[in-house]
Amino acid sequence: MTDTRPAVTRRAVPSRLILLLGALMLAYMVNSLNKIVFPLVVDDIRVHFDLTLGQAGLQSTIFALGVGLAGIPGGFLLSRFKRKTIIVVGTLTFSVATVLTAFGIGFWSMLVTQTIAGVGEALQVTALLVVAAAALPNTPSAAVGSLNVVYGISAIIGPVVATQLLSTFGTWRAPLIALAIVGVLAAILVTLLVPTWLTERNEDDDREVAAAAVETEDVSDANVPDGLWNHNTRVLVGVGVIASIVSFGYFGMYPTFLKEHHGFSTSTVGIIVSIAGTGALLSILGGFLTDRFDPRAVLVGSQLAMAAIGAALYAGPGSFAWQLAWAIAGGVVSNGIIFVNMSAVLLKSVTPARAAQAAGLFVVCWFTPGAISGYIFGELVDLTSWSGAGLIQLTLGSLVAAAGFALLRPDRLRVSGPLARKRAARAVTLPDGASAAGSHESTEVPSSDEAADHRDEEPARVVG
Repeated sequence: MTDTRPAVTRRAVPSRLILLLGALMLAYMVNSLNKIVFPLVVDDIRVHFDLTLGQAGLQSTIFALGVGLAGIPGGFLLSRFKRKTIIVVGTLTFSVATVLTAFGIGFWSMLVTQTIAGVGEALQVTALLVVAAAALPNTPSAAVGSLNVVYGISAIIGPVVATQLLSTFGTWRAPLIALAIVGVLAAILVTLLVPTWLTERNEDDDREVAAAAVETEDVSDANVPDGLWNHNTRVLVGVGVIASIVSFGYFGMYPTFLKEHHGFSTSTVGIIVSIAGTGALLSILGGFLTDRFDPRAVLVGSQLAMAAIGAALYAGPGSFAWQLAWAIAGGVVSNGIIFVNMSAVLLKSVTPARAAQAAGLFVVCWFTPGAISGYIFGELVDLTSWSGAGLIQLTLGSLVAAAGFALLRPDRLRVSGPLARKRAARAVTLPDGASAAGSHESTEVPSSDEAADHRDEEPARVVG
């Protein structure tokens, strides 16, 4: 049988990514819209069901529990079924659960359906992360960033459409029903239009691309442990819990903060959230940061910036211009830099053969803690104030996350582009027996954990 797939070359990879994103954009947009739309209607849901602020916050972020619970199983399913199939099943699961949420009869029923919606999102997102990273295997940060641009588009469309539906139909159920309908249409389009060669890559494809990169010194993975668990993955999973609570607490409760604390109308909140979400449009540029610069410095610096943004938003003036400006900054840093680069660095912490497992691991550590972030924020508001909750969860949490990211070991990451060429150049100029990574990127003596990372590695690996 003749192979009809296009030849896999380094030059053909960017065009493949463009086609992939164009075909799958609508499917990913459905889940992105949920993160934008639900926080806008949660205040109406709170009034309708007479919920406490903590309960409303939990409703706003509980979907993340489903995402986290299904992350690892999603990675397992990717090794058994086609990625395209997983994307379609995930999108349909999310859509059905969203309809059930719209017709929920109370707090507990909606909590269950939102969690199920998260399961659908996990299946879809895990598959899309692997597909995007496979499309640009040597620059996973840019690949994930390209995918996250869809979130920015959703942030522009979502609030405008949601507020219009709220105004037209006079019920919070209307945006959710519309979202479910779009999800079903997206699943149908992916089934009919997306060819499997865009979503499926076999081992031979990966080897060919990797071999081409090695020949031109555009990728270096000599120091990357073969297993899933190593020093960097442990750090990222641990810090991811804190970074997740910061990010989800911000996006899940910020619209309610603007309404209750500053008295903004729903339409005004929609404008701020819509414009602020466009920060994700810079995800491609943000993704290139860890492909060009020290990933540890990028993550530490961006988390410190998030600490300052949290203080400005929750302890600063309540004027429209001030909130809009700092909300845009929050969108750029959280969506365009932290989310993209944390997921990409986790993928760089393992070999390409472990990419699906690493994607599932990221989904778990990022989304599971986010499930309770809205509830934590709501309880902190009751215990202190809106400003106090923001300073504790966003500012203090970001400072702790920055300290955690400082523990990363860049010399144990798979690098590409300029970083790979610099590493190769140092290896050539160093005396025999010296370690390029050890002499320049870190002078620390390897810990017992780090020594264990390499205990089972092969002495040398040639890809291809």
